[in-house]
Amino acid sequence: MASYPNPSTFSTLFNGGFIAEHDRTLGLRCHDRHFRDAVVCDENGVKIFDFNAKDIVISWTLRRSLVDSASNRHILDLRHTKMGLKTWKLEDHQGNQVCKIQDVTSGSGFTAVDVQIMANGSEISAIQIRSFDKAGSRTTFQVDGVTIVEMTLTDNNDASFLHKRGLDRTTWRLEVVKGVDIALVVALAFAHAEISHAWRR
Repeated sequence: MASYPNPSTFSTLFNGGFIAEHDRTLGLRCHDRHFRDAVVCDENGVKIFDFNAKDIVISWTLRRSLVDSASNRHILDLRHTKMGLKTWKLEDHQGNQVCKIQDVTSGSGFTAVDVQIMANGSEISAIQIRSFDKAGSRTTFQVDGVTIVEMTLTDNNDASFLHKRGLDRTTWRLEVVKGVDIALVVALAFAHAEISHAWRR
């Protein structure tokens, strides 16, 4: 994959210093099947982000927060409402919507997600997330036909008593090109993983 030629499109979203200065390979671990506890690790296995959810019964919205593990700083929220079955929202730490995420999977079963990146209520860019099989084991994120992320399923445990067995529900490898906002694509990767969890693809 080539480096993304226009990182300024994404750099204003969170302003947190998460633009990749070189190609990165990250690991995503989704601990439970309900997707309430997950982590992101760097190339050396060091945790860089936590991704946790509050109990779904306290709100009509399931809100998952991405937190910088080093500073414990809240970066963004991924929101999924009970009424919007196939729609997610991405908000910055001030609650401003910066992305709209739509599951547009067709009858073929190959996971397809469209992302609208927003600024001041208007779309400024779009990302297309497409899987190459029904299991979603290999997925690309593209902007204007350029692949900026490759996401690969590395472990899939659809089993009972995951924690007692010391298993994660799923784990993923995320290859991110230079110039891309890591926090943004990590949140989008979690949205894709949730779709895969929900439909057992």
